[in-house]
Amino acid sequence: MVKLVIQRYTREAGVRNLEGNLAALARAAALRVAEEEQAVPLSKNIQRLAFPLLENRLANGAEVKMEVIPMNDNNHELSSSFKAPRFDDKEAAECVANPII
Repeated sequence: MVKLVIQRYTREAGVRNLEGNLAALARAAALRVAEEEQAVPLSKNIQRLAFPLLENRLANGAEVKMEVIPMNDNNHELSSSFKAPRFDDKEAAECVANPII
């Protein structure tokens, strides 16, 4: 997913925008997790932790089990988080074929 964001929404001169794009992707993922938590309860072996308890366990080096919800590398998820791609493969190929010196 991150690779697609880099390919379609950033260029070398625009890398400073990458942070904002990745933040938008993180917000979309957080929204998806929140929506799924309301619809589907956690697995049997996963215990919900309050933030201070989680913070203490991480500080003490304890093992914390987390459930991973994958985000697929597909155009639908990107298009729901971003506008149309700013760059396409043709533009990148043209820049490589005709470098400016």
